[in-house]
Amino acid sequence: MIRNLPNIKPGDWITYKKGKSKSLHRGFSYRVEHDLSVHGIKGRGLTFEPAEAPIPYSGDPLRPNSSRLSDWLKGLLPEYSQQIEEFAPNNHAKELMVYLNHTNKRVPMTPGKAFRKIFNNFPDMGIETLVDLYKLEFGPEELTFQRSKDPDAFSQVYRMTKSSRRSNFSTTIWNKSLDNSCMQKKYNSFKHHPAYAYGSGDFEIIWGENRQGHLACRTIVLSKENAYFPMYATSKQAMNEIQEVTSGMKPVNSIKDCYAKFRLEKAGDSYYYSSRYLLPYVDHGFPLFKDNELIWKSDWERGERVLYPGTSGFVSI
Repeated sequence: MIRNLPNIKPGDWITYKKGKSKSLHRGFSYRVEHDLSVHGIKGRGLTFEPAEAPIPYSGDPLRPNSSRLSDWLKGLLPEYSQQIEEFAPNNHAKELMVYLNHTNKRVPMTPGKAFRKIFNNFPDMGIETLVDLYKLEFGPEELTFQRSKDPDAFSQVYRMTKSSRRSNFSTTIWNKSLDNSCMQKKYNSFKHHPAYAYGSGDFEIIWGENRQGHLACRTIVLSKENAYFPMYATSKQAMNEIQEVTSGMKPVNSIKDCYAKFRLEKAGDSYYYSSRYLLPYVDHGFPLFKDNELIWKSDWERGERVLYPGTSGFVSI
């Protein structure tokens, strides 16, 4: 029985990262069946991380049914599907892993060398073109960052449903996946997105887009304190870049005795919205209605009525 593996249970996907074993191969994804000893792993202190992209288990740990790279190649060159399945390529760090039948093992290779193995009848120019396409699809994205206090900017960014390339990465309460954001949607029944309420001048939004104008990451900043709310991103690269942009700032939960105003904006113009005001879900702090104003406070005092809009996008006042 393997120990010191927190949160790993049957049905999970893992990527083998250290050492050698008879049936596990470094950098490859496996499904946990009953306990890890069924794969021939012995000893303690081995560490596993969730797979970057879960791969359907085919019964043969050396050749999965598919991977993101295999599926991409099949979509690009469907007439070579059999060859792609034979070599079963998948991404591993800065190289590719391909299965070699004559050695019965997976071998790391550069993209060019791997593609020459798989498509051995391709001319050099064809391989070079394929490597260029691979780098565009799987290489680092070029991100452009913007920041604004304009209420329309908050609304626009939160309504961006097209996002940059997505991949799984380790998250925390301060570094989150954009996929898990409950506010990243249109809210078309309102004249503005609930995040419009941030546009009072006390808050700022920082976001990154790729070359296609798709959202890669975002965060809200409390301007006067130079403090950030949790960051959301589509990939580890995007998270690293927005962390760099916000370096020197502090997390908003580290400040005390602070408040900021929300923009007081009705959710719509009809009678139905006559007493309903836009307010997004807020990760940290306490939204309140006080002295005819919607405000955010770092601390809650007894007797104050905290507002909980949840994902509805509005509060009734």
